[in-house]
Amino acid sequence: MRRQQTINPIPLRHPWQRGLKQEKTPLISEGDAAEGPQQAGYSLVELIMVIIFIGVAFVATMGMMSGSMQKSAQSEVLTQAIFLAEQKMEAIRGDKNSLGYHYLVNDNYPPEQDADGYVGYTRMVSIQDFGSYKEIKVTVTYPGIKPVTLITQMANY
Repeated sequence: MRRQQTINPIPLRHPWQRGLKQEKTPLISEGDAAEGPQQAGYSLVELIMVIIFIGVAFVATMGMMSGSMQKSAQSEVLTQAIFLAEQKMEAIRGDKNSLGYHYLVNDNYPPEQDADGYVGYTRMVSIQDFGSYKEIKVTVTYPGIKPVTLITQMANY
């Protein structure tokens, strides 16, 4: 007697298909079982490659962060130097308005070390008289940055 084999690629989901049997396929065929166990997990080489990749990424990220932190600190110092120069220029404008145009001479504005209590900042004022107007330069220096100089002209009006 000949045995009839049923092939059912669609899983049985409907009640009218309950009478049909579905054959189970083994996870490992007989030929594979003779070759040895299946590989599970990661090999040592793969783990070492992942560790190296993470290490390189970490070093690159830290390098970028330290560079940006250094630029941020320089930016803060430069901003403070600009503030000190503008502050002195406003004080000189106030002196002109309250004490008069003739008060604006170099002797009245000596160089300042640690300007307004900011340690390391040096502030200098240079006034040059051109007859009909005066050119005023305020320069602030700090180690590690270029000097910040503000220039303006004031007339006797």
